[in-house]
Order: sequence, then structure tokens, then C-alpha cells
Amino acid sequence: MVKIIRDCQGFNAIKGGWDDFASRIDSPAAVFMSHGWLSAWIKYFLDGKRGKKPFIAVDYDDKAGGTHGTRAIRAAAPLYKERFFIFFRSLRFISDDYSDYRDILTGQGACFTGMAGMSGIARELEKRLNAGLCSADRLDIIFLKQVSGAFKDAISGDVCGRGGKGAGIASSPAHLRLRKKQRFLHACSQRYLAMTGGLGGAGAERGKIRFKSKPSGSCYYIDLNKYGSMEGYLEKFNSKQRYNILKRVKDAGKEGVEYVTVPQGSAAAGAGGGAERDGAASQADGHRAETAYVDYIGEFFNLHQKRWRGKGGKGVFHSAAIRDFFRSLFGVLDEKGFLNLSFLKFEGKFIAGAVCFDAGGRRQVYLPGFDPEYSYLHPGIVLTYYNIEEAFAAGRSEFDFLKGPEDYKKRFLAEKRENYKIYIYRNRAAYALFKLNIFLKNEISSAELRFASKIYETFIGFRA
Repeated sequence: MVKIIRDCQGFNAIKGGWDDFASRIDSPAAVFMSHGWLSAWIKYFLDGKRGKKPFIAVDYDDKAGGTHGTRAIRAAAPLYKERFFIFFRSLRFISDDYSDYRDILTGQGACFTGMAGMSGIARELEKRLNAGLCSADRLDIIFLKQVSGAFKDAISGDVCGRGGKGAGIASSPAHLRLRKKQRFLHACSQRYLAMTGGLGGAGAERGKIRFKSKPSGSCYYIDLNKYGSMEGYLEKFNSKQRYNILKRVKDAGKEGVEYVTVPQGSAAAGAGGGAERDGAASQADGHRAETAYVDYIGEFFNLHQKRWRGKGGKGVFHSAAIRDFFRSLFGVLDEKGFLNLSFLKFEGKFIAGAVCFDAGGRRQVYLPGFDPEYSYLHPGIVLTYYNIEEAFAAGRSEFDFLKGPEDYKKRFLAEKRENYKIYIYRNRAAYALFKLNIFLKNEISSAELRFASKIYETFIGFRA
């Protein structure tokens, strides 16, 4: 049975079941799909916003019994509905703007191997795409960003295979290199769609449901299992690369640069967890831990902003609202054991920092930052080296730099993992207007956008 959760309270009611389900999924999206991540984004960017509303589809196992809060989850799609241009309705992933990986999760794992498990959700979405013009459940477009190639192929196989609207995808350079895999996925998709009537199946035949996809930013990662150890990894560099990296690390050490990691659970200890002492002493310890955590996060925000200001950009933490969101989010992730916060310290001052996530055998570098004043110490390379070394020591299987094509990632022997954005829709006009809506949001300056948003909410904003 598929249940649609439409508010934060309903999502919080299934926190335990959601986290239990998500913890068993082996996917790079694990942290980004955790309840803590999603609920924080809903609280800061969705709750009370005109024209926006959660649309979290959860497919429960009816045979397991119990209430929806305790019943076993078979598949889950954390989505939200948003109006654009007054009348049209879109559906997209929660937090797709701050997440490097997104997925519809199934009990068999993410991406294609679990597609059969999401047939209930697929039918639910298809029903809304095919709803009448005046239906309250109508959707005009589904926009899914930062999904894997396997997920995209499984969803689009029927359309692409017939030479329909997605036919151009198969001629891109990436798919020419993966032609064998495409044929296999298409054959499997045909069997899946024949059995379940999945998303885009019959509709694609009638030309009613259309599909488009485009690359959505590559992520670069190091397969640590391939090298076995830090020594084995360094051996794969050519002699010049290896010499340059090790020399910079050694020179930084000679200058007195220290690598510092913040103990996990600092935020939780500040909230009263972790300390097994009573009374004033326990409260004092908790307050010190909380203060230290806030200070560390503040230091990281400053380092990240210094780096971007030095490049002429505004940086992620340019506004108080966004800083509040990430401060709260990182606290939740720290409490769950996902957060790894590390710094380089020089002459008593933090000169570089990185927010990483540790989950599912992976270390993911979410955001780095450094003070350009100390560029002569090569803090970016030195901090990356220590983070990779620490990932090997912790037995991680993968070191993921996440999204972005920066050259330094390739110099660290990272491999490319392509992500995609996909559009599923019926009406060409809705697709064109949605693209225009995205363009306007991205291109309008901050001041103009704030003014336009106020006008929109005042005169034409409606509930989703």
C-alpha cells in the first residue's frame, strides 16, 4: 500500500521506520536520504511556504501488519510538490539543491536492482500525470535531479528503446560507451514494465508521457578497495605526482601545520547526551561541548566563505538563514554519527576545514574551505591527503569528492560517476514553462528574486 505523507508531522511520525529502512540501503545517497537530512530541509525551506508541500511516497508491506509508523517499508520517494506559473504543478526531490545524490529507495537497494520494488510508487505517480485538468491530484511534470545513470535508464528504457522522446539520449558519448549496458537495462525494463505497468509504460506508447534527460553534474570518487592501503594508493601515482603531494604534506608538517578532527557527538553532548554525570557538572560539560561545536562550525563557515570571496563568489553560507539551516543539519548528522569535521591548524589558527560524511563504508567530502592567505602552505592538498589517509585507516571502501569537476580531484586519481536530471511530463507547454521557471530562478539576481518572490506570494501564490 502506498501512503502519501503531506506534512512534517506525518514524516516525523515514521522517523524510526524510515531510518531503519534507509540504513539498509547501500547507496551513495544514504546520508542525503536520511530522515534527519530531509526533515531539516522541510523545516527550513518547505514548512509554511506558499505553493510548496511535501509529497513523500512510502510503499508499505501490507503483509507485515502494524500501523504505518511501524510497518515495514518496501520503497520510499522523498518528494515535494510545487506550483509554478500559478496553475502548473511539479514534483521534485526534497533537498535536490543541496544534495549530491538522490534516489527512490527500495528494499532491494537503490537504482535499477530495486526497480521492481517501486512499482507501487511508479503507478501512483503515473496516475497523477494522467489525471484530468481539474483534478486536485494532477501533476504536470516530474523533475528528478542528481539520479544515477542506472536509475535513469530503468525509468526511461521503454521510451528510449522505441526511438521516442528520449531517443537522443542513447546517442550521447556516455551512452555510446555503455551500449551493452543500455541494451541489458532496456530488456530488463521491458519485462518490468510489462509486469507492473510502471512509470512511462503504456503512456509512452500512446505518446502521453514524455521523457527527457540531461547530465546533472559529475561526482568524482576513489575506490579505496582497489588500492588496499594508503601505501598501495600512493604507488599508483607517477613519481612526480607522488613526490609533489608528499613534499607538500611534509613541508606543511615542518612549518607546524596540524591536522585536527572534531570528536563525533560533540553536538549531542552539548544537548545533554553522551555525558554520564549528574547535576551541575554534567550541565557544565554539556555546555562546553555545545559551545565548542558551535565554534567549530562557525570556524568552518568562515573558512568556506573566505575561499569563495577570494574567487569573487558569494559561497554557500552567504545568508543567516542558510547558516542556521546548516548549523541545525550538521548537528543532527553529528548526533547520528555521520558527520566528520576536520581542520588544519597553523600558529593557533584554523586555516582549512572540511565537512565530510561517513556512512555505508564511504567518506564523502561535502564542503571544503580554506583561508587564501595561507595558500603557500597548500592547505587544500594537505587536508585532502589526511582525509584520504584517515578513510583508509577507518576501513572505508570509497572516498567520494561529490559533485564538481575540479582538476585536483582527478590529480588524486578520482574516477567519474555521472549523475542526471530527468523530466517526465505529458504536456510540452508545461515542460517549456518549467524550464523557463528554473531559468528565471537561477538567473535573476538575489535582490530582484526577493522582490519577485514577495510579489508572487502576495498576489498569485497558492497552496500546492
